[in-house]
Amino acid sequence: MERRESFQERRKRQQARRRLLGKLAAVLIGAVFLFGLCKKTADQFLLTGEKKQDSYIGIEDAGHMVWLLADCRQEQPTQAPAETTDAAQEFDGDNTHAAVVSAHAAGSRSTPDQVLDLMEKFQAESDDGYLTWTQAKQFFSCLPGSRELFLGGAYTGTERVEKADWYDWFDRARRKYDAAGKIQEETVVVLGVLEGDENRSGDAQENTQAAKMREMGTTFVGKKDAAQSQKTELRILTQNGVRMAASATFLTESMRFCPVRAIVREDCLYAVRNRLTEPVRLKNVWMIETTGQSIHGFWKDCEFSGTTVVSDTAQLSEAVCDLTFETGKPVIVCQKPDKISGRLLGVSRNGAEIEGHGTIPFSEDLQCYRLYGRLSQMDIGELKIGYGFTDFVVEDGTIEAALAVREEKMETIRVLIKTSGYANSVHQAVELFADCDCRILNVENELTTLEKGQRLVITRDSPLFDQTGRITIEPKILTGHLMLSGVERAQGQANYRGRLELVRREDGIVVINELPLEEYLYGVVPGEMPASYPLEALKSQAICARTYAYERLQRAGLPEYGAHVDDSTAFQVYQNLAEQGQTTQAVKETSGQVLFYGEEPAQTYYYSTSCGYGTDLSVWRGTRAEAYPYLCAQAIDERNMELTRQLGGQESVAAMAPILQQAQLLEQSDVMEAFLGQRDGDFYEKEEPWYRWSYRVETVDEKAFWERVWIRAQADGQCVFVPGEAGEWNAVKERTKLSENTGKIREIRVTKRSSGGAAQELLIESENGQVRIQSEYSIRYVLCDGKTQAVRQDGSTAAVTSLLPSSFFQVSTFKTDGFMIGYTLIGGGYGHGIGMSQNGAKHMAEASVSAEEILTFFYKGCQLKRIS
Repeated sequence: MERRESFQERRKRQQARRRLLGKLAAVLIGAVFLFGLCKKTADQFLLTGEKKQDSYIGIEDAGHMVWLLADCRQEQPTQAPAETTDAAQEFDGDNTHAAVVSAHAAGSRSTPDQVLDLMEKFQAESDDGYLTWTQAKQFFSCLPGSRELFLGGAYTGTERVEKADWYDWFDRARRKYDAAGKIQEETVVVLGVLEGDENRSGDAQENTQAAKMREMGTTFVGKKDAAQSQKTELRILTQNGVRMAASATFLTESMRFCPVRAIVREDCLYAVRNRLTEPVRLKNVWMIETTGQSIHGFWKDCEFSGTTVVSDTAQLSEAVCDLTFETGKPVIVCQKPDKISGRLLGVSRNGAEIEGHGTIPFSEDLQCYRLYGRLSQMDIGELKIGYGFTDFVVEDGTIEAALAVREEKMETIRVLIKTSGYANSVHQAVELFADCDCRILNVENELTTLEKGQRLVITRDSPLFDQTGRITIEPKILTGHLMLSGVERAQGQANYRGRLELVRREDGIVVINELPLEEYLYGVVPGEMPASYPLEALKSQAICARTYAYERLQRAGLPEYGAHVDDSTAFQVYQNLAEQGQTTQAVKETSGQVLFYGEEPAQTYYYSTSCGYGTDLSVWRGTRAEAYPYLCAQAIDERNMELTRQLGGQESVAAMAPILQQAQLLEQSDVMEAFLGQRDGDFYEKEEPWYRWSYRVETVDEKAFWERVWIRAQADGQCVFVPGEAGEWNAVKERTKLSENTGKIREIRVTKRSSGGAAQELLIESENGQVRIQSEYSIRYVLCDGKTQAVRQDGSTAAVTSLLPSSFFQVSTFKTDGFMIGYTLIGGGYGHGIGMSQNGAKHMAEASVSAEEILTFFYKGCQLKRIS
């Protein structure tokens, strides 16, 4: 009995122990499970935080990509409107989506506008700014047929969309909706965000696409009207210059100096695809200063700053360096300390010729900086030929950077002297003599002396060229003159002030006359305006000529020859006529006076005679007339002069609106025809022979006519057009394309005129098609047969060899059997009609109008300034 009870008790104790162990095991297992569950939850929470940065697509970036696709689709020639209704059936039940699709179907808003509406709604509703699947479906509804392009994993309604899945969809959608390939990807490094008018040189950097992007609006700036008022906040500096950013992502501090792959269209950045690990290098950056970990640099006309790891020195000041951007930090990898300096003698695509150093090629990564005044970027054309205030940074035998270190007085001009008849820029031999003793020098020293009256013949193989290939002949007295035998001008043998520079080239010798700017004008003004004209007219001409020359000093017209201008009509005719006392007096009395519009020298175009009205730059194809408001179309008459005087030289274009509107009436051919038939009014030039003229071609040589058209097509690829298959007009590039539309001519008529009445577009109808001619120069060339003489209003005749007197004319044709056999032009004026009429200036001066008033009349809003 006792043994059995003991057994039972032992059995109970064992069972109790097992139950206890089981409970302990269950508790332990539960604890382990709970710990694992907590760890998993924590890991998932942390992973979600990371994925917010790296894995999910933001509403803003996604919206911008959909907007781009919708906008590109809208620009495509053909669309299928029925697709929208079909797309609406994919996700019925979503009220927001249905409303958007309904609005689209009704045509109340464009698809890109719908995308913006959805973006605004989603961002207002979102807590974290990331796109959910429900929102993605609504975006898809704006692009018919786009839902099936999404091949990502299974998503629920509120689940965030993975960035990889979204971009996979976007790549497919680009191929469908952006057939023209306007949406691109680009590597971008954000150097800084520009605010207000910081470093802004004007609106030139903002293109059409930038303006369009601004109209989108973003969360960063709010609705569209806010985007307009805060547009400068969207401008950022990148390694490729100033860009517009649609996405606020580009404006964040974490984006600074970090290379990324961006979605772009034209110059606008819309979304960040991914960050890059490979470095990006900027070559030849101007480093203003670096101290410790602080960096302050200048690039693409803007300053930037930040922190850096400096590899070669802890401190830099005003140095040219290369910068490499790695993982969000710029690293200076190369400082370039070697510099040379000397007078700049010539600039070409191959490099720069620097006195004492020869010609040095440019680096592919050349940068030019203006270090005086406001720090700014320059282009090669702004380097000052003939002057020595630029340092050149040289590395491995190439010029890496040009540093314009100071602004100096620019008193001399370099004129390329062409051969007789202005036929060639290069002389095969040069024969010269002087009215005083002269030094003959090369760059390093004086070689010999040219005695007064002694004739010297220099050929390309002359030993004088042996050392440098460049020699200078310089009079020993300041008033000495040099003569070039064999270079004939209207005055006979021209003589030159200053000094002559001879440069040996492979094809001959280039002759450059370097002389003071004021003395250059002594030889220009008599060739541009008769010395018999009133002094105030001559003074206005002198100021126009000086302004033109001064502008060429700032940007040389012939840098490859080392010259600012040449002596032909391509620039200003120089030393064609002998200097005259009256014209020299006009130059001296206006010494240093230049006409400015704002801070820039004005474009002082001038011509001989008006038809009573001048025109604007729209007559020259490809020229933006609105960029030069002071060159406006207007009546050249006494009433207009009186109004100009009343305005006192102030910005007068707006105040002269009635006069400008009157000039616009002449855009109508019937109004222009009536005006050309008049001889009355208070127009200054109504008694001038060229005020009215006629030109009658009795028999048209059609072969020669179409040949002139082809010559203009070759000379200017955008002035002769023929119809395309879809009705568009295509520029003529091939002779066959022109021939397909030529043949016997049925009609010629002016189809477009500029303000003031100048012919801007000519339509030629032939038996085989139509040809359109644009630009006043091309029209004047095509209608001039080279044989017919013009008859002026006083009955005198004048040979017209290559160009009609002007493009201010009306045309009428006479025919046989429906085809044109000849034409008559009734016209007025002589020259292009832009800027100052020289005969208008003459008559104004005769009426006691001063030179300043003449210039104020012809160049509205411009001011005279004295250059030093």
